[in-house]
Amino acid sequence: MLQPKNILEIGTFSGYSAIAMAKGLPEDGLLWTYEINDEMEDFARKWIEGSDVAHKNTFNNWRCQRVECLNKVLFTTLFF
Repeated sequence: MLQPKNILEIGTFSGYSAIAMAKGLPEDGLLWTYEINDEMEDFARKWIEGSDVAHKNTFNNWRCQRVECLNKVLFTTLFF
């Protein structure tokens, strides 16, 4: 079974998969999740930030400037 350290998720939708994948990450792992739909972003953000793995999630709006730093991270898993 894969033991990814960094995961990139494109399309957060409800946040369920982001939370589930973050639970499988090592303690120093990080999940970067991007959502373009403002309504879904608001919905998912409250669930992700309220979860016990919120510290492993970097939640972003697709239009944010943090997209620029993706080229500095080695992702071991991509989820669309």
